Amino acid sequence: MQLVVRRDGEILTLKSDPDMAHTPSIPTESKGCGYVSVSGAHPRATRRIFPSEITRIDGKSTPLFTVGRYRVDAGRRVLIVDERIDDHRFSSFGLQERQRQNSRQGARRYKALIVDVAPDTRYDIGAQLMEIPPDVRAIRDNTYWEPVVWRSATETCH
Repeated sequence: MQLVVRRDGEILTLKSDPDMAHTPSIPTESKGCGYVSVSGAHPRATRRIFPSEITRIDGKSTPLFTVGRYRVDAGRRVLIVDERIDDHRFSSFGLQERQRQNSRQGARRYKALIVDVAPDTRYDIGAQLMEIPPDVRAIRDNTYWEPVVWRSATETCH
């Protein structure tokens, strides 16, 4: 299994044994906790950042119902993220292609985001649209969006 991620502008290729796909990674630990969040008003107009959904944290599935924020141990966390970009940001043909690719790719369309969580800090996660409207090739290649931390703030973690 191979996963391509972008971190700090660099593209990284991560490889794993398919038999270990359900084994959680071993994250770097530090004392304390923080939050990763998908709630709040995303800066759609100014930064092209839209809502997202976190589907896995460190290899463990998140609840099927919507949760605005997740408490996590401080340290390096691997989030698997899906985009929730507004449909009207796509051309009619682009929207059809997006729906077709979502049906074909399923969970393979999700992307990894590595977040180094500091204690007592909340990280707001979103999906950054790379261009408006995205072209059909970018939709087919799933390069039209990237998961991002668009804001971090101090928040006491209990």
